[in-house]
Formats: sequence, structure tokens, C-alpha cells
Amino acid sequence: MPPTLQEVANKFDITLDQAKSLKEGMSRTWDAIASDAHDFREYFDSEAAMVAEFTLDAGRLKTYATKSVDWGFVDDHPKAMSLGEAIWNASFM
Repeated sequence: MPPTLQEVANKFDITLDQAKSLKEGMSRTWDAIASDAHDFREYFDSEAAMVAEFTLDAGRLKTYATKSVDWGFVDDHPKAMSLGEAIWNASFM
């Protein structure tokens, strides 16, 4: 069973609202760019790794997210990718 957003928030020391905003932003971003990104699937260990890389890198998240996700987590690339993968895999409940 995947972790909940609350569990991921606790693990990465962010709020539940931040976790929800990030998941929503990643989902919107992925919806917009996924058709161009699937050709690169073979280069990633998992779908979550691919989605994290493509949505959190290059400012795409700021372009497509409807809520602010500008709270510094992307400044640490390895942590951002770990957080992004965990958020993508997390369930809302």
C-alpha cells in the first residue's frame, strides 16, 4: 500500500497543504507534457522518477501549478526528486 500524502509530508518535513499543492501541480504539469515525455521512459527506474524529473525540473511546475509551490524544495535537487517521487506515489487517504 502506498504512503499517504500526510505520511510523505511528515517524512519530508512539509505541511499537508504543501504536499497537496505539489501533487496537484505535478499532476497538472504531467497532464500537459506527458505525451512528449514518454519516449524517455527507458531512462528511468520508475514512472515516479520520470514524472518527478520532468515536472520539477526546468520551471515547468511553476508554469502549470495553480497554487504556489515556491517554498525552496527544488533548491536541493536530490531531495526534490525524492520528494517528487514520494508525492507522485502517495495516496490522498
